[in-house]
Amino acid sequence: MAEADGNNLSRPVSAQEASNTQRPVSAQPQPQQVPQVQLILKPVNQGWEMGEDWEVFRPFASTMYDLRVMIEEEKGINRNRIMLRLKGKILQPARDKWTLRRLGLYDGYVIQVEPTMSGSWWWHPLPHYIDKFLHELEDFLDRQAEGGIYLSDMIPQIAIPPPIKQSLRVFLRMYPDHFHIYCDVRKNTFWVRRTQRLLEVPVFERYPHYLGKIKQFEMPDFDWDSYRDIDDNAVHARLLFEESQSPQPFAKFES
Repeated sequence: MAEADGNNLSRPVSAQEASNTQRPVSAQPQPQQVPQVQLILKPVNQGWEMGEDWEVFRPFASTMYDLRVMIEEEKGINRNRIMLRLKGKILQPARDKWTLRRLGLYDGYVIQVEPTMSGSWWWHPLPHYIDKFLHELEDFLDRQAEGGIYLSDMIPQIAIPPPIKQSLRVFLRMYPDHFHIYCDVRKNTFWVRRTQRLLEVPVFERYPHYLGKIKQFEMPDFDWDSYRDIDDNAVHARLLFEESQSPQPFAKFES
């Protein structure tokens, strides 16, 4: 047995066996990367931007219909209610099955995403627009010099977002924890300011909001020590008179 084992070990190796043993192990084939394009989706409703731009990467081989399906999955918007606009022109239904490469889209291409009917859907839930509008109103009132403003002067300067259907006066009264309204029933004027305490209810009175308040004035900044008025001259004259009436010591004369 020992000789047999030795004979096996000393047996010459054929060329085919040598090539099999020296052949390197091939690496696993790497998956080829699918060419993609960078698109920017801009949600717009009749010229009003519903939200921030959304940057997405889509394969060149995908279609515009696939893009609608992606928006439906991410935003919950019905794909049949989405209208896509390319360079100001609405995408025709016949090109909905065209690939992005065939449409000539490139990196950074902006696609407007619009509802087929104005207001049929919004890019964000309604509480998102309400919270954002509340912060805008609070910042606006904080910038007022007197701490508040008349509602008639406030309306032309505030743009109400389309998702909010209430008027500005109704919207302000819906949030007494943020805003306080003072109504002068004689002139039917409304004074709006930030709420200073919890749940400050609206006030309806027969006098303006500033009645009964003392306006604070800032003293002028100048040198008071160098300033003399008629009272100061009178006091100075009285002191000189009292000094002249006081007994004076006799002066000594030298002979």
